[in-house]
Amino acid sequence: MIFEEKFKIVRGAEEEKREFIGIPQRQLLLETKGAMFQFKRDFQEIAEGIYLTGEIPRLTEFEKGDIKLFIRKGDSFVHDDILDDQALVLETKKGIVVLLGCAHAGIMNTLGYITKKLGSDNIFAVIGGTHLGFLDEYQLDRSIHGLKEMDVKILGVSHCTGIRVGQRLLMEFGDTYFYASVGSFFEIT
Repeated sequence: MIFEEKFKIVRGAEEEKREFIGIPQRQLLLETKGAMFQFKRDFQEIAEGIYLTGEIPRLTEFEKGDIKLFIRKGDSFVHDDILDDQALVLETKKGIVVLLGCAHAGIMNTLGYITKKLGSDNIFAVIGGTHLGFLDEYQLDRSIHGLKEMDVKILGVSHCTGIRVGQRLLMEFGDTYFYASVGSFFEIT
């Protein structure tokens, strides 16, 4: 769940570095200030033609997740699959538009789940964090191949994609690719 104590742990030969990466404010504090939370695990329509994915099944054999992410459970740490990372999905006249958080389930798991739930493979645009910057070459190659097979028309990436992978995506996707930095806009009709 989103409010668990989340850490990035890098284990070196001689030392282990732990970095807290969770939400610093507790749920109760935010609720006392007016926040209202609805935790949902299932794919759901939240307005006409607008969906939240909920938890995304991990089905591809090559998308392994980030091995450095953990949740503190008492005095120990367990791997965090980040099941609370979701995507926002819009049905438009041009096709499906996917707004990613970080795609911790893997971009192919995410897109495959969306196309299955909507019964359509017409993905017009994928925008947001792809988490591709943390992959080995095998995983990256498979993800790029999958995006090409899905015939994604526009690919706008940000933060957790990384510069190196961003350059590769530019080479692979050409004019259909852009870096979705702060201030970027994308018109949806």
